[in-house]
Order: sequence, then C-alpha cells, then structure tokens
Amino acid sequence: MSPTMIRRARRAVRQLVASAPPSLLVRASAVRHGELRGPSGPAGAAPGPGESLSGVRALDDHLHVVLDALAAGAVPAAVLEAGTMRRRVVVVTGDHAPAARRALAATTATTATGGGLLVAAVAADGSLGAAHPIASLAQTRSTREARVLRVHSGQQRLGCDVEFWALSDDRQPRPDGSHYPAGTALAPRPNRWTRSLEPDQRRPVTGEVAGRPVPTYPGLLRPHLLDVRFPIDVVYTWVDGSDPAWRQRKDDAWAASHHGEHHPSASAGSRFDSHDELRYSLRSLEANADWVRQVFVVTDEQTPSWLRTDHPRLRVVSHRELFGGTGTLPTFNSHAIESRLHHIDGLAEHFLYLNDDVFFGRPVTPEVFYEGNGLARFFLTDATIDLGEPGARDLPVASAAKQTRAAVAELYGASVTQRFQHVAHPQRRSVLADVEELLPDQVRRTGSAQFRSPHDLSVPASLAHYVGYATGRAVPGTLSYAYCDVTERRAPIKLQRIARDRATDVFCLNETDAPGEHAGHRLMADFLAAYFPRPSSFERPAQADAR
Repeated sequence: MSPTMIRRARRAVRQLVASAPPSLLVRASAVRHGELRGPSGPAGAAPGPGESLSGVRALDDHLHVVLDALAAGAVPAAVLEAGTMRRRVVVVTGDHAPAARRALAATTATTATGGGLLVAAVAADGSLGAAHPIASLAQTRSTREARVLRVHSGQQRLGCDVEFWALSDDRQPRPDGSHYPAGTALAPRPNRWTRSLEPDQRRPVTGEVAGRPVPTYPGLLRPHLLDVRFPIDVVYTWVDGSDPAWRQRKDDAWAASHHGEHHPSASAGSRFDSHDELRYSLRSLEANADWVRQVFVVTDEQTPSWLRTDHPRLRVVSHRELFGGTGTLPTFNSHAIESRLHHIDGLAEHFLYLNDDVFFGRPVTPEVFYEGNGLARFFLTDATIDLGEPGARDLPVASAAKQTRAAVAELYGASVTQRFQHVAHPQRRSVLADVEELLPDQVRRTGSAQFRSPHDLSVPASLAHYVGYATGRAVPGTLSYAYCDVTERRAPIKLQRIARDRATDVFCLNETDAPGEHAGHRLMADFLAAYFPRPSSFERPAQADAR
C-alpha cells in the first residue's frame, strides 16, 4: 500500500471514530481490552479484584501479604521507601533470592478483597510484564529471572514490589573508582536512599508502616528532609440547589439583581445542582489521601443527609460564620465564598481547596501539592487568558482570569497569561490574608457580589497562586490530571479510560449549563459508584439513612 493510501485510510478511520456513537466506541474499546461490561456501567470497564479497596489500604495490604509470605519461608527482608502513600518496596538480597521466590510461590494468602495474588516482572524502564498467578512464579521465565517483581491482585498500581539485590564480589567497582566489599547488595534500580548495602549495613531493625511494625535496615525508613511533615487540611464548598428554601432565596436575589451586569450562567441551575459528588469526593479523599488532618465543608446552612457531622475530623462551616457580618448574604457567588476561606477558625496554614466535583483518582503523596519546606504548588494549563477587558459577555471564569491578570500587573508590574487546572488547589492561609490586605477594595467588592460578576477576583483558585509565586511561597507543579464534561458527547469513552487506567492523581467531572436532567448525570453517578464503592468514615451508617 502506498503512503498516500495509508494516509487516506488513517483519515477515514479518524473520521469514522469521530462520527461513531459513544456507546459503540465504549463497546469496541472494552472488546479490545478484554473487558466485560459490569458494575462500572457506562464507563465500560468492570473494576477488577482489589480496585474496590481503598488505595492506601491496598498498598499496605499487599506489603504485609508479601512480608508474611517471606517470614513463613524464613527469608530475611527489609522494607525500603515506605513513606506515606508511596508504593511499598521489599528488599531481598541475592543470597536469599531463591528462597524468596519459593516462599512467594508457596503462599496461599489473599488480599483483603479476596483476590488471588498475581505477579508480574518490572522491567528496567518501569514497564510491567504480563501478570501470572503467583504459584507459577518459578515456572514462568519472565518472573523467574526478573530482578523486580510486582505482587498484586488485579490492580498493578496498588501492588507491592519485591527487589532482588545481587551480591557483589570484591572486584565490583564503585562509582568513585574504589571497589565494593565482597557481599555488598546492589540495587536493581534507583531509589532515594542508597544504591548499595554492605554486609555490615544489613543489620535487621524494626520500622513502622501505617502503624504496623515491619523489618528494615538502618536508614531506609527515616523521615526525609524533602518530605512534607506539616499538617494539611481540606476545604470543600458545597450547595444543594434542589433545596426549595434555598432556591427561593436564589430566585428572589436574582430577580432583584441587575441582570445586565452578569453573564446568564451566573444563575444557571447546573452551577448549583448536587449529584452526590461530595459523597464520592470524600470517599476518594479517605481512600487516596489519608494524610489530610481536618476537613471543612462550607455551606449555606445546608448539610447532606448522609454526612456525619459528628465526625472528629470534619466540621461544617456556615456562610454566616465565614463572612462574620461582612459581604452580602445570602450569596450565590462562589468567588465571594472563596475569598473568605482563610477566615475559617482553626484552619491550617496549608490546605487544599476543592470543589465537590474534584476527586483523587489514586494514592497521592502530600508532595504532589507541597514542597517539604512549605512551598505550595500550582498547576497551569495551556489555556491562555483573553487579551480583552472583563465584561458581562465573558463567562465568569474568563472575566475572573482577566481580573487576576490586572491584579498581578497592579501589584508586580508584570503580566500573566495562563489559567489553572480544575484540581485540588494547594493554599497558604497567609497568602490569602495578604491578598486581602493588598487588594482590600477588590476583595470586599467580590465578597459583596451575590452572583458571579465581571468584577470578581478568583482568589484561591487563581490570584493566590500568582501572588504566592511572586512572594516566594508557591512554585509551578505537575500532576496527572483528567477533565470530563459529563454532558459532552464523548463523556462515556473518557470515563471508560479514567476507570481503566486509574492513573490520574486528580480528575474533575464537570458539566456545562445543561438544563434539567441530562443522561450525563446518570452516567456520572454510575461511574462514581463503581470507582469509589466503599463508604467513607464521613458517611452515616446505611441503616441510619434507611430509618
């Protein structure tokens, strides 16, 4: 086939895919990946064994299954780099490698989900080989010869790695030109602690992972200077737009406003609808970011019926408390509410600000959001800020971005051009307080606007990041992120990919101004119920809801 014909064929395939119904794409993708349509419904990929388990618990569970198997075989082992939420790694030195492989193959243990154990070879580039039942470890060449194995139960990212450190002879050169002592164990891949363990450094000691004792060697489980060791809180803003009393307040306020000063979306129902996202965002938080200290939920005198308001790590904060007699209440302006978050009593200096449509997709470390020295990270997009002036014709997010640019120019004589990902926003309480002190009139005007206005500042989700950077308290960061508008045509295939890969640190499920009920709402509900099926401790017992 000529190059021209190949290009035409590829173009035809792209056009076919672009015009195909999403349901057909989902089915075709599921067939390609050997999936059955199951509990994940529209997302197309049924969760495999281990996926319904909390990410944090799954990491711990697989670690202890491996340690128990090695202990049963009398194999010395040491846990390496098992800090909060990092994949657990177990070190076995070369003289014990054969016994370790036999012990792993002989284990009949299962994980907390009941899934049978699988094992896969981890290549030097980090790629994973095919998964095999752990009992066949010695019969399968790839796992029999691998220097790194991953033990898991269907979800490879939540498994435990076993590293076999080969022993050197007395002629093995060191990077500094000398030679390792005979019997030095050499790491098969880099880690943050060491590339070698000499015989006298392999002295067994006891460390701790997730509150349980584990075997290790001196120096492999110390707190690291680059680790985050300060408290981090989380703040959610939440509203139930279906509440009749709240809707009446909103309608009355909108009727009394000057509509020409606002973009119509400032009052759109989709901005205030609740589809139980907060329940699942809290599940994702507890499953994948259990290092959070305290959770604050900011509401307009509303509380979800399922929420445990007596939870020791959760507090509901009313708008009246938040505004403390300032601003204009009731308010239906997220920018106004956000501008007051740093006034929450008892809030930590470092906190993550989330909307309820943001979810933690896999175990994440605090270092995704902060440097160990306290610097906050922020996450830019490629989307640029329009050059025009803010006005009522702009979507509120666009006018707020323009106001951010103007504020930065006023404060620092420089321009900014990029907007931010819709993720968990790392905050410094002191930075928010400084914004209020530097721009008192603009912050006060934002707090007094009952609906999102072209004059609003978006403080924690935009301006504070740039002020933090300008004052040496924030730096750009990166994370694995996915965004899906659940009302768009390709939402089913996007959700299918998120569910299949489970490789996003944070993902956002948003919606455009779709009036009334939309098929995307059911799509989202089914997806979230499959991705986060385990209730969190923030939820009331099911029987209480039934009563």
